[in-house]
Amino acid sequence: MRKLMLLSLLLPLVYGDFIQKYYLPKGLTEYYGQICVADVDRDNNYEFIFRSCLYGITDALFICKLHHSGQWQIDSLITRTWFLVWEVGDFDRDGLFDILVRGAIPTQYALIGILESPDSFSYPTEEVWRDTIGGCSDNPNSVFDIDNDGIIEIFNNEDELYCFSIRKSIGNNQYATVYETNLDTFPGDSPYSTHACGYFDWDGKNEFVMSGSSGFYWVYEYDPDSGYHQVLCDYIPTGNERDCITIPSGFNDRPYFMIKGTNYATGRIQAFIFKAVADNTYQVIKTFEFPYIYGECYHGFSSAGDLDGDSVPEIALEALPWVYIIKQVGNDSFYVWDRVAGAVTGSSTRILDVDHNGLNDLVVSGNNETRIYEYSPGGVGEKNTALPVPVKMHLSAQPNPFSKSVRISFGSTVIGPIRLTVYDLTGRLVKTLKTIEQYAVWLGDDESGEKLPAGIYFIRAENTITGVPELLQVLKVE
Repeated sequence: MRKLMLLSLLLPLVYGDFIQKYYLPKGLTEYYGQICVADVDRDNNYEFIFRSCLYGITDALFICKLHHSGQWQIDSLITRTWFLVWEVGDFDRDGLFDILVRGAIPTQYALIGILESPDSFSYPTEEVWRDTIGGCSDNPNSVFDIDNDGIIEIFNNEDELYCFSIRKSIGNNQYATVYETNLDTFPGDSPYSTHACGYFDWDGKNEFVMSGSSGFYWVYEYDPDSGYHQVLCDYIPTGNERDCITIPSGFNDRPYFMIKGTNYATGRIQAFIFKAVADNTYQVIKTFEFPYIYGECYHGFSSAGDLDGDSVPEIALEALPWVYIIKQVGNDSFYVWDRVAGAVTGSSTRILDVDHNGLNDLVVSGNNETRIYEYSPGGVGEKNTALPVPVKMHLSAQPNPFSKSVRISFGSTVIGPIRLTVYDLTGRLVKTLKTIEQYAVWLGDDESGEKLPAGIYFIRAENTITGVPELLQVLKVE
């Protein structure tokens, strides 16, 4: 029986309804910033825009293109100032794509800026505007046309001066602050999240929602007569609320918004789905909880959109190391439908039709790689002739047999920590090595001073992000 249990460790983990369709060995290096997707050069092919790492340089902005032929073209925009990408769009209505970026001058101040395309068929590479902000360079930014005048507003969370501000274009590559506040109702907490926006209570006025680092969240409204003003400040029992999104309803109902936080006291990632029950009055109608397993919850970003083609948006809920697919099945009814592999430091997700085949894809970026998943009933999808998914591992031990110590070499084409465990011939776990990202580790006297008794053992290697593939290596101790 124990031998059968040991062999079962080799079985791959199969997802029910989502296949990994494309794999890009480049993506968000760290958990700050988002991956943005847009056709910025208007050639009918999407580009991915994100912060990543190039030869150890962390302040690099990348643009990666997926061609119809299935080949990836990777270009990089290297700058010593700009290193976080938040949104893409035509913010000043001049017909050219803009990238909303954030950065910092070390030991001085943080910056917010705009990069723009020089023409309609080129990448947004030129800095056309910048402004100094408070002392935090990684708080999220969002963009919406909150006042419905056709000009996109830029929502900016800050740490110093003013905790929150709204800027918008006043002309070609010119931006001005149109609203600012320090949210003095709860000065101990500051806005920390992305922003949800919509007609949440159907009163004909757009609302936007942001959440803080200690459990508070704020609902603001735009009134054509009185401008921007706060209509609600309330509390939810969580913290580290960096993720706040709009959830359109697929059942002719008002939209929802979701706030995701981390309860460090319980070790749980918590997601709260809100719905308006009256004018400027909201209640939680659904809560999801997931454990995080790496000792510290980093930042990741969720999204919402129709993934299975039934015109009802799903939620791609980032909860490391997984992205959970939350499905709507009626007014105020949600359940966990599926999950796909995320990143151990938090993922940035986007939902859109990347390859123009009529079905939205789920883009998940993190750990310096990007995976693109697509819904396929039964888990059997179309043949991917564009780019095979290179999921392979290797595991070896030298010398073998050994008496004192052995060097275990390992690796995976999918970047992420590797977990190594040692079993005896009966299938009993005798040793667990640390989850590591190195390429080799010593086992035996040189590692801990504890020599394994003579005999036959198995080393098992597992990629902690994908769970597969798993390999066994026979060890002989003399």
